[in-house]
Amino acid sequence: MGAKLINNIECEIFQVLLDEARTSYAEDIVISLQSDSVEDISNNVTVLTEWITNWRPSRSGLDQGLIVKEMN
Repeated sequence: MGAKLINNIECEIFQVLLDEARTSYAEDIVISLQSDSVEDISNNVTVLTEWITNWRPSRSGLDQGLIVKEMN
């Protein structure tokens, strides 16, 4: 397979995943990030890092010493 065909297939797959996420989850929690360039990817890493940093303290109970048992 050529590079262009592989790229087109990947784009189709990601579009299907985005469409499925948008129909399955609340509109405000599905975010599409562009990664067409190294700069885009770098910005995405920064944004994701900020989201994770801001999310961690808000997890109720987990930062207050509560034990969470994993279900097998």
